[in-house]
Amino acid sequence: MFNTILNFFEKIDIKYYLASFVAGFGMMTLELTASRVVAPMVGSSVYTWTSVIGVVLLGSILGNYLGGYLIDKYQSKKIIFIFCFLISIFVLFIPILSQNLLIIISSQFSVVSIIIFICLILFFLPSLFIGTIYPCLLKLKSKETNNLGITSGSLSAFWSLGSIIGTVLTGFVFIGFWGSFKTLLGVAIIFFLLGLFFLEKLKPMILFFFIFVIFFVFSLFFLNSNKYLVNKETNYYALKVVDSEASFLGRVRTLFLDFDSHSIESLENKPLHIYPESVPIFKELKNDTKDILVIGGGAYTIAKNFSDLFLDSNVEVLEIDPEVKKVAEEYFNLKKYPIKTIISDGRFYLTNSKNNYDLIFEDAFNSFISLPWHLTTQEFNQLAKEHLNKDGVYAVNFISAFEGENSLFFQSMLKTFSQTFPNYYILSFGNFGFESQNIILVGINGDKKISEDQLKNILEKNQDGIWLSSLVIKDKIIPIDKSVVFKDDFAPTERMMVPLVDWYFRSYVNFYYSLF
Repeated sequence: MFNTILNFFEKIDIKYYLASFVAGFGMMTLELTASRVVAPMVGSSVYTWTSVIGVVLLGSILGNYLGGYLIDKYQSKKIIFIFCFLISIFVLFIPILSQNLLIIISSQFSVVSIIIFICLILFFLPSLFIGTIYPCLLKLKSKETNNLGITSGSLSAFWSLGSIIGTVLTGFVFIGFWGSFKTLLGVAIIFFLLGLFFLEKLKPMILFFFIFVIFFVFSLFFLNSNKYLVNKETNYYALKVVDSEASFLGRVRTLFLDFDSHSIESLENKPLHIYPESVPIFKELKNDTKDILVIGGGAYTIAKNFSDLFLDSNVEVLEIDPEVKKVAEEYFNLKKYPIKTIISDGRFYLTNSKNNYDLIFEDAFNSFISLPWHLTTQEFNQLAKEHLNKDGVYAVNFISAFEGENSLFFQSMLKTFSQTFPNYYILSFGNFGFESQNIILVGINGDKKISEDQLKNILEKNQDGIWLSSLVIKDKIIPIDKSVVFKDDFAPTERMMVPLVDWYFRSYVNFYYSLF
């Protein structure tokens, strides 16, 4: 049966082109899946994508040379089988290594260097051996023809076609329906089967098949974990829900999106003194709030708090991932609230919407602690302002150091924000200004002003008023000279957040892996 299939492809002269197609398909499937594997460990940022692409390209470059050298030396189809077998084995190692890779990495290294290291460990060798395939195919195919140019071009075209289809299917189908680890198992199977087309004897095939099955079964043990209430991959995130207990928080339920503890709620109905509990401040700023828009859902904690505070209000939430909404309904009591969800990106929605609001709260994050840059710019702030009613309130939540050498991101956010909202307040949620912490900038669409001292005095009369009052920064901050105004054509948010991410990562990684 196996020899019959081989003879068929030899006869129609397509085996090498098919192999090039499959290799290109597997290469792009691996590359796109790689970013999803890395995201739960260190987040998904421009540095993650840069490292993944750079490592894959580096592997391909060296693989091209290695493959060309070895096929010139041995000129045997067995070389392709060996390469494909090694690809499949190293791909099977990815789920095994990725589960606990960060445990052996010192948190004293910068997060960028850790991302690069992880990508090298997980993806360099598979990419290296995939890179060997093309020169081998070209050498073997060129023996059968004098038309080297058309042969090379055709093999390259089939490789590119496979890459395109692999990209589309991985992005729109595999990740969303299978998840990253099962997609990787599929890649391993594809390359193992591809190698069999170049193995002419049956006995070695049986041996290698037995070895492959052992590694494949071993990899399956790393696909699931019973530590989670939810553990799934969506089209946007690696999503987890976990219950845990901490001495300073008590029993809590946490929603993780990629590496970030995106939302946390007490299972004991006790105050946690985190930013979603600051909503009484907004009631003092605009007591007659009726229409509220929250950009970013997560566990919908801030939206639920607004709904409880402003009775009979209309609360809408923009959440880009429908799976996040389903998890919030099932595990964070969202079904009990009359909150309307709109599945959309915040900027896209406001650009096309004619609705106005009394309060807009921007609470969207990319991954880990980074913000979507297009929601930080002066143009977006102006867009949000255009959708506010008179004396309406716009607030943006982000993480930064409040002062010191790591405060450049905060300073730039403030400088950008104050261009559109000169009447503003600053809320700070850290004990020390140099630490990474939640900061909320609150802008008023009008001249109505309550001084910071007045606001603090009013807040002290509320339940938990001392804590609420402590959030309001009394003294105005003057942005430093190195700060910039974020605009659509220049918003270096990722660059400015590198020192923040490094500082935050060192303490956060211990917390994260204590849970998992």
